Amino acid sequence: METKALAKRMVLPDDNLGEFHEEGMPKRTKPILFKKSYKRATDTSAAIMHEFSRARPDEFSTGVEGLHGCTTMYIISRKAVYITHWWENVAFDADMLELTVFDLLRNGGKYYHKLDASIIEDDYIHAYMIHPTQAFRQLKDPSQSDYTDQWNQIRTVVGELVPKLQDQSRWTDVPYIRVPVDKDLDEENMVRGKNLFKYNRAQSIGGGQTQQWAMMYHEPPALLPARGFKLNKFSPTSITQYQGELSQLSCTIAPEYNSFIRAFHSACSASDLLKVQETLGCQRLLKIADLSMGLALATHRAHTDLVDVLFDTDARVAQMANNYLPGDCKIQQDPRISIH
Repeated sequence: METKALAKRMVLPDDNLGEFHEEGMPKRTKPILFKKSYKRATDTSAAIMHEFSRARPDEFSTGVEGLHGCTTMYIISRKAVYITHWWENVAFDADMLELTVFDLLRNGGKYYHKLDASIIEDDYIHAYMIHPTQAFRQLKDPSQSDYTDQWNQIRTVVGELVPKLQDQSRWTDVPYIRVPVDKDLDEENMVRGKNLFKYNRAQSIGGGQTQQWAMMYHEPPALLPARGFKLNKFSPTSITQYQGELSQLSCTIAPEYNSFIRAFHSACSASDLLKVQETLGCQRLLKIADLSMGLALATHRAHTDLVDVLFDTDARVAQMANNYLPGDCKIQQDPRISIH
C-alpha cells in the first residue's frame, strides 16, 4: 500500500495481476491455518471479522489463498467484512458439518470469529460464496454429488444469524475451477486459487476529497472457459484470467456509474472488444474489459485516460461502442456522470 502525506491511495492492479496479488496478500502477519498443523477438526475452519470503524491503519488487505476445493464466504457491508475458510474434506463431511461450520458460525472458536449481526448487518450487506465447480470426489466419480446441499444449509444458518441475508438476492455465487497441479498454488504470483479484499477509509478521489472504498478481487466465474477462453495459472492481461469486482451492495464508489458497469460487465468476446478499441482509437480500452469494468470505472482517478473514453459527454463514444457490443449490454449515458 502507498501512503501519502495528505491523502491515501489504495494500490490497484495494473497489467500484471499476479504481481498485484503477490504484493497485496498480507505478509506482515502469520497465516491463520497451516496445512496439517491442526489438532482438532474444528481447527481446520477459520473466520475473521474486520470492523471498518476500528481499522488501524485506515487501510488494510486480507484474503484467502491456496483454494483447491475449499469454500470461502465473504460477507461485506458498510460496517465490516467477514471472511471464512472451510476445507472440503473435513468441514463438509456429513457428520462434521454441524461441528466445523454451524457451531462455529454461532459461537466462534479458536480460529473462528462468530458471525455477529450487531457488528456487520446493515441495509447494504451482501454475501459471496466462493466455491469449486466440482467436489474432489467428483473428479474420480462424476456421478457423486457436489456440496450444493451444504452451501444451501450455510445460507440458512447465516440467514438465521443475520436476518437481512435471508434475502437470497443479497447472495452471489462465485464458482471457480480448481487448479490441476496442487503445487502451483504455492507460487506467490499465482492468480488462481486466491481472493483478495482491500479497504481504505480515506481513498483519495482528487480535488482534496476522499471516500470510503472497499473492493474484492476473485477468480473469473467458472463459465468463462465455455465462452472459448483458456485459463492458465499465471498473471493475466485478459478477462479470461480474473475478474476485479466492486462489492456491489457495500462500500461502492459513485453508484451513478452502475449503468456503465452493467453495460460492459457481460461483453461477449475479446474480438468484439478489440473492434470497439479500434473504432474509438483507444489503445487501452481492452484493459478496462480485462478488469471486468467495475474496477476500472471505480478507480477513474487512477486510470483517467480510460475513463475519458467511457465517460465522454459526447454521445458519439457510446454510440460507436454500442455498434459492437451485444444487444443486452448497451451503454446508457447517465447525465449525472461528469469527470470534468
